[in-house]
Amino acid sequence: MSRTALIGACAALLFAAAASAAAAATTIRWKNGAVTHIGDLSLSRTPTIARAGAALGAPTKTRLTSTETCVVDWTPLALRGNFVNLGGSRPGQTTCSPTLGKLQSAEIRGPALQTQNGLRVGDTLARLRKLHPAARRRGGSWWLATAPNVFGTPGTRISIVRANIRDGKVSAFVLWIGAAGE
Repeated sequence: MSRTALIGACAALLFAAAASAAAAATTIRWKNGAVTHIGDLSLSRTPTIARAGAALGAPTKTRLTSTETCVVDWTPLALRGNFVNLGGSRPGQTTCSPTLGKLQSAEIRGPALQTQNGLRVGDTLARLRKLHPAARRRGGSWWLATAPNVFGTPGTRISIVRANIRDGKVSAFVLWIGAAGE
């Protein structure tokens, strides 16, 4: 192999690796009935505000909405996380304290994040059906991934990743994480 061809092959491999890493950093992933990643945020460890900030960047806005709930926004990702604490807190702490609240649910309203199959906010319903052929319509949304409902009627399922549809396009993804419990 010539030196030019070798350099070209190395450059192609580096480009492919960089593209793969960039895709992982912006992908919503799930497996076996659980959301496993939101971009670089791994949900296998307790997803606190501190861990989310380390993986996704500093939050744009954080606000305590009740003693149990803290809403955290990452505007560049069009991501809003609902962090919940059901276990009480020490004096001086709130659910918005970096290590207290746990990610219960999230909503994505922009195209910065995509599903593991490549669907983004703004894509058409036809593209959703092509990329996620097993998705099922429930009301005004399409359930992309489900899990057994452990708190409700036995044998039923809940959505862990759903796509809301407005005017024939994906308007938001809603994720159920459940890290705080019920």
